[in-house]
Amino acid sequence: VGAAHCTFLCKDGASQVPPCCCSSGPGSCAGDTALCGNTPKVAQMAPVDATIVCGRWQYDAPEEDEIVLDITEIVRHPQFDQARGPISGSDIAVFKVDDSKIDREKQGLNPACLRPHNPPPQASTPAGPSHPHYHT
Repeated sequence: VGAAHCTFLCKDGASQVPPCCCSSGPGSCAGDTALCGNTPKVAQMAPVDATIVCGRWQYDAPEEDEIVLDITEIVRHPQFDQARGPISGSDIAVFKVDDSKIDREKQGLNPACLRPHNPPPQASTPAGPSHPHYHT
Protein backbone atom coordinates (compact mmCIF):
# COMPACT_ATOMS: atom_id res chain seq x y z
CA VAL A 1 0.00 0.00 0.00
CA GLY A 2 1.29 3.45 -0.85
CA ALA A 3 0.27 6.97 -1.81
CA ALA A 4 -1.57 7.33 -5.12
CA HIS A 5 0.25 10.59 -5.87
CA CYS A 6 3.52 8.63 -5.89
CA THR A 7 2.28 6.48 -8.77
CA PHE A 8 2.72 9.20 -11.40
CA LEU A 9 6.01 9.71 -13.23
CA CYS A 10 7.42 12.07 -15.81
CA LYS A 11 7.92 10.13 -19.06
CA ASP A 12 8.89 10.73 -22.64
CA GLY A 13 7.09 7.89 -24.37
CA ALA A 14 7.97 4.73 -22.40
CA SER A 15 11.15 6.24 -20.88
CA GLN A 16 11.17 7.80 -17.44
CA VAL A 17 12.78 11.25 -17.36
CA PRO A 18 13.54 13.61 -14.44
CA PRO A 19 10.54 15.32 -12.80
CA CYS A 20 11.83 18.76 -13.85
CA CYS A 21 10.97 17.77 -17.45
CA CYS A 22 7.26 17.85 -16.60
CA SER A 23 7.36 21.03 -14.55
CA SER A 24 6.40 24.46 -15.82
CA GLY A 25 7.51 26.32 -12.70
CA PRO A 26 10.89 27.34 -11.34
CA GLY A 27 13.49 24.65 -11.90
CA SER A 28 11.82 23.36 -15.04
CA CYS A 29 14.15 21.67 -17.48
CA ALA A 30 11.44 20.84 -20.05
CA GLY A 31 13.32 22.70 -22.80
CA ASP A 32 16.35 20.41 -22.51
CA THR A 33 15.51 17.82 -25.19
CA ALA A 34 18.76 15.92 -24.54
CA LEU A 35 17.57 15.28 -20.97
CA CYS A 36 13.79 15.25 -21.42
CA GLY A 37 13.17 14.03 -24.95
CA ASN A 38 10.65 15.70 -27.23
CA THR A 39 7.32 15.18 -25.45
CA PRO A 40 7.70 14.72 -21.71
CA LYS A 41 4.44 14.39 -19.79
CA VAL A 42 3.12 13.11 -16.49
CA ALA A 43 1.94 9.50 -16.82
CA GLN A 44 0.64 6.77 -14.56
CA MET A 45 3.34 4.45 -13.28
CA ALA A 46 3.17 1.03 -14.91
CA PRO A 47 4.08 -2.16 -13.01
CA VAL A 48 7.37 -2.41 -14.96
CA ASP A 49 8.43 1.06 -13.76
CA ALA A 50 9.16 0.02 -10.17
CA THR A 51 9.66 -2.86 -7.75
CA ILE A 52 8.76 -3.37 -4.10
CA VAL A 53 11.77 -3.97 -1.83
CA CYS A 54 11.17 -5.76 1.48
CA GLY A 55 13.80 -5.75 4.21
CA ARG A 56 15.62 -2.54 3.30
CA TRP A 57 15.75 0.20 5.92
CA GLN A 58 17.42 2.90 3.84
CA TYR A 59 16.73 3.69 0.19
CA ASP A 60 20.40 3.85 -0.81
CA ALA A 61 21.74 1.04 1.41
CA PRO A 62 20.91 -2.44 0.10
CA GLU A 63 20.51 -5.11 2.78
CA GLU A 64 21.79 -8.68 2.55
CA ASP A 65 18.40 -10.24 3.27
CA GLU A 66 16.20 -7.93 1.21
CA ILE A 67 13.64 -9.33 -1.18
CA VAL A 68 12.79 -7.53 -4.43
CA LEU A 69 9.26 -8.20 -5.66
CA ASP A 70 7.93 -7.43 -9.13
CA ILE A 71 4.74 -5.39 -9.25
CA THR A 72 1.95 -7.09 -11.20
CA GLU A 73 -0.72 -4.41 -10.85
CA ILE A 74 -1.20 -0.93 -9.38
CA VAL A 75 -4.70 -0.15 -8.16
CA ARG A 76 -5.34 3.53 -7.42
CA HIS A 77 -8.35 4.66 -5.42
CA PRO A 78 -11.00 5.50 -8.03
CA GLN A 79 -11.74 8.87 -6.40
CA PHE A 80 -8.12 10.08 -6.32
CA ASP A 81 -7.92 13.32 -8.31
CA GLN A 82 -4.47 13.61 -9.90
CA ALA A 83 -5.00 17.28 -10.81
CA ARG A 84 -5.78 18.28 -7.22
CA GLY A 85 -3.25 15.89 -5.65
CA PRO A 86 -3.21 14.58 -2.08
CA ILE A 87 -5.32 17.47 -0.78
CA SER A 88 -8.30 15.99 -2.66
CA GLY A 89 -8.26 12.88 -0.44
CA SER A 90 -8.41 9.21 -1.45
CA ASP A 91 -4.61 9.33 -1.86
CA ILE A 92 -4.01 5.59 -1.66
CA ALA A 93 -2.88 2.85 -4.02
CA VAL A 94 -2.43 -0.90 -3.69
CA PHE A 95 0.61 -2.52 -5.26
CA LYS A 96 -0.09 -6.15 -6.15
CA VAL A 97 3.12 -8.17 -6.33
CA ASP A 98 4.43 -11.52 -7.50
CA ASP A 99 5.27 -13.07 -4.12
CA SER A 100 6.64 -16.35 -5.50
CA LYS A 101 10.17 -15.36 -4.33
CA ILE A 102 9.08 -15.37 -0.69
CA ASP A 103 9.71 -18.39 1.50
CA ARG A 104 7.44 -17.29 4.34
CA GLU A 105 8.70 -19.83 6.86
CA LYS A 106 12.39 -19.22 6.17
CA GLN A 107 12.21 -15.45 5.75
CA GLY A 108 9.46 -14.68 8.25
CA LEU A 109 7.72 -12.31 5.86
CA ASN A 110 3.92 -12.26 5.74
CA PRO A 111 1.39 -9.93 4.20
CA ALA A 112 0.21 -7.42 6.77
CA CYS A 113 -3.38 -8.58 6.53
CA LEU A 114 -2.70 -12.12 7.75
CA ARG A 115 -2.87 -12.97 11.42
CA PRO A 116 -0.99 -15.89 13.03
CA HIS A 117 -2.59 -19.33 12.92
CA ASN A 118 -4.58 -20.14 16.07
CA PRO A 119 -4.10 -16.79 17.82
CA PRO A 120 -4.71 -16.86 21.58
CA PRO A 121 -8.08 -15.47 22.67
CA GLN A 122 -7.96 -11.84 23.70
CA ALA A 123 -10.18 -9.90 26.03
CA SER A 124 -11.87 -6.93 24.43
CA THR A 125 -13.28 -3.71 25.73
CA PRO A 126 -16.27 -2.18 23.93
CA ALA A 127 -15.75 1.37 22.79
CA GLY A 128 -18.36 4.01 22.06
CA PRO A 129 -21.56 5.09 23.75
CA SER A 130 -23.34 2.51 25.87
CA HIS A 131 -26.72 4.00 24.92
CA PRO A 132 -26.49 5.03 21.26
CA HIS A 133 -29.52 7.34 21.39
CA TYR A 134 -28.59 10.82 20.29
CA HIS A 135 -30.85 13.76 20.99
CA THR A 136 -30.94 16.93 18.96
